[in-house]
Amino acid sequence: MCQINRAKNRGFTLTELLVALGILVVVVTPLIVALVKNNKFIIKNKEKLIAESIASEKIEIIRNMPFADVGTDTGWPHGTIEAEPAPETAAGISFQTKVRIAYVDDPFDQTWPTDLYPYDYKKVEVSSYPVQNPASKVTLTTNFSPLGPETESATGILEVVVFNANGDPVPDANVEITNTGEGIYILTQTLIDGKIFIPALPPADNYHIVVSKTGYSTCQTYPVTVENPNPDPKDQTVYLLQLTSIALPIDFLSSMTISTTDVNGAPIIDPVAFTIHGGKTIGTDDTGAPIYKYTSSQTTSSGIINLTDLEWDSYTFTLDGASAVQFAILDTTLDPPEPVYSISFSLPPNSNSSFNITLTAGPAPPPPPNP
Repeated sequence: MCQINRAKNRGFTLTELLVALGILVVVVTPLIVALVKNNKFIIKNKEKLIAESIASEKIEIIRNMPFADVGTDTGWPHGTIEAEPAPETAAGISFQTKVRIAYVDDPFDQTWPTDLYPYDYKKVEVSSYPVQNPASKVTLTTNFSPLGPETESATGILEVVVFNANGDPVPDANVEITNTGEGIYILTQTLIDGKIFIPALPPADNYHIVVSKTGYSTCQTYPVTVENPNPDPKDQTVYLLQLTSIALPIDFLSSMTISTTDVNGAPIIDPVAFTIHGGKTIGTDDTGAPIYKYTSSQTTSSGIINLTDLEWDSYTFTLDGASAVQFAILDTTLDPPEPVYSISFSLPPNSNSSFNITLTAGPAPPPPPNP
């Protein structure tokens, strides 16, 4: 009788499959990560090369222009060059170009006020970057000098200095300067030292200046009006062959949450009407009373209110209308606590602060008369 031997077919167990899969993941994952990083590196280099080519082409176009025409449509010196032209497409990628031109007072022949003509040459800065990836920005700079010597000019100089709450310079702050009577419109930015120096301006009154930056507060000069007859800071005057300098502060915006509670710490559910104003002023009225930069009438909802886009300042909270009769503010910093007419607190820049105001039965004693 014949005996037939049959070989057993042996497959992989589940454990062996999982181990093999784990080894495959360990080996392949770094390769995939490396490929992705390498691909991003190649794309970034490609974007930078194209951006450099676009900026270089723009520089060459400007080189062929007369010196007097080298200026931007929104800046100073003024000219026909678009400061921020429409995006252009190259290799299927959309690129934004920005042009910035400024006068330079070269220390070689002394600076203002020793040098009465502080516009030795023009510095041109051209930046180009992918709209979807600003990190790949390329910036090229070059200088343009006039063919002839400096000549006397019946103009003046304006310097704008922008600083933050600590007194530090704010670079790349937007500076808008207008003078409707002289047909002046300038939109430029501060340099690394927080300053912008604008020579060759026609002597005149009423240079209106506004400084701003994304995420920051705004500061400006003010014209004389019926509502604000004594503005501070006032629109500036540029004088013949003189320097007018003004410093304007801005810093990161903040927000605050105000909650109203009773003496036991329970929220005041009833709506509480109040006025809040900052300590910064923009002038005085005819009676000498301050005109506050920020003032707003608000009403709490369920004992709380959120206020956003506020600049750093000392804010005063005052009850309004019927709320001033129904409630009084309890100043818990006093010993013992006493009802008061209003209360103040400080808001630092770039913060999200919370303030609790304790209310008691009103009304509060009236504030003392001004001396």
